[in-house]
Order: sequence, then structure tokens, then C-alpha cells
Amino acid sequence: MAGDGKAGNRLARLWRAASGAARAVFTPVLLGVVWVLIFVPGRLALVLLRRDPLKRRFPGGASSYWVKSRPPAAKDRWKRQFS
Repeated sequence: MAGDGKAGNRLARLWRAASGAARAVFTPVLLGVVWVLIFVPGRLALVLLRRDPLKRRFPGGASSYWVKSRPPAAKDRWKRQFS
């Protein structure tokens, strides 16, 4: 019968399967391209400029990575913060 919708259902299932396969292929490819275009030039710039924003390089002459911190502020400072 022409109006029973079986052909439309088959077509819809085929379309969903094809779109799922395309999504599984194109999403990683697209994200890989975005990764390369954004993060690789940034990393290359940091290497060329010899920048280490995370301070991962071991400090020369130091015995550890420990960074001295400032002592905490006085408690009175926090009583009236915005006045």
C-alpha cells in the first residue's frame, strides 16, 4: 500500500544510521583540527619565547619546588571589607 509509511520509516532509520556514522567520524576530525589550530601555535610560542607559565622547570640551586607564601592577612582586615 502506498500510504502505510513503511518506506518512510525505513528511510528515516537509514538516515539516522548514516548521520550517526558521519557524527562518529567527523566530530573527532573536527575537534582535532581545532586543537591543532589553537593549542599547537600557543605551545610553540611559549617554547620559542622560553616561557614557563606553570613554573615546571626545576629552579637552579634549589632543593625542592616549594614556593614560599606570604603570611595570612590580619583578621581585622576582613571585618569591614567594603567600607
